[in-house]
This record gives sequence, C-alpha cells and structure tokens, in this order.
Amino acid sequence: MTNMNAARDLLKARRFDEAVSAYKKQLQERPQEKWGNLAGLAESLMGACQYAEAIPLFEEVSAYQRDRLAASAGRIEQIAVCHWMV
Repeated sequence: MTNMNAARDLLKARRFDEAVSAYKKQLQERPQEKWGNLAGLAESLMGACQYAEAIPLFEEVSAYQRDRLAASAGRIEQIAVCHWMV
C-alpha cells in the first residue's frame, strides 16, 4: 500500500493491528493531519479490542469536534462502547 493513506486502507480492510501501527507512523510523519490520524488510530484500537487505549483518543477527538462544530455529538457512542467493553 503506497497511497497517501495506507492506514485508512488497512482500517477499511479490518487489518486493525496493522492500521494501529500505520496510524502511529502517520501521526509522527504528518503532524499537520493530527485529527484525522488520531481518529483513525482510535477506531483501529477499538477494532483491535484495545478499548482502554482507545478511550482517551476518542475523548480528545470528541472534544476537538465539539469545539469545532457546535451541534456535533463528537465520539460519544464510540466512547460509551469502549467503556462498556473494558
């Protein structure tokens, strides 16, 4: 996978452990794309059943989304599911 968002392709392919690694790499290499990569990392962690690790990332993304869009619910559903699964 050589495209600009290999991590997203891995997430869509349900290759969650690989997506986690790819998103972490993208966060290091492309800090200007922090929010998309952070959200993708949280989703990948959730897919990899690493719920406790996903919660703080979802909370950070959720706060950012609510600050940017007044009507946004953020990621409350994902946060609730992760808490339930822990």
